[in-house]
Amino acid sequence: MPAEKKNKKNRSAADKATDRAVMLFLTAAVVLGLILIGEAAWFFSHIGTERDHYVSSANSILHTINRGEYVTALDDVRYARACGVTEQDEPAYALPYAVADYYEAAFFCVVYTETGRDEAARACRARMEDACARMGELQYLAAEIDAEVGLKQQ
Repeated sequence: MPAEKKNKKNRSAADKATDRAVMLFLTAAVVLGLILIGEAAWFFSHIGTERDHYVSSANSILHTINRGEYVTALDDVRYARACGVTEQDEPAYALPYAVADYYEAAFFCVVYTETGRDEAARACRARMEDACARMGELQYLAAEIDAEVGLKQQ
């Protein structure tokens, strides 16, 4: 045992430097590991809690509608809904949502009518009436949308 103590005291400077380098490396590895664990915990705790997606504004969607680009507006509305933007939370989205709902229902009404699915076509007509009622001052667009999708008035 005394020989080991004597050995520890008589170690060379190179051995002591190597020991310090190993301790510094291990300390850095532990600190980086803790930082990575913390970052991972933060990342997983924030998944789904924040809306950090780009969603077109209601005005942007209305501008798209005014240009007559109803399919693009429908895509924007679907994406906004998928990101959690609701009419109750964001009342400005009520009109663009109504126009997009009308366009979608009118399109499917044509598809169902042409394929002979009368029951589904009637359901789409009901959705169109509901959406048209929600369109407010934009109800004049219903005739434009009907013409664009090729819907014949019954």
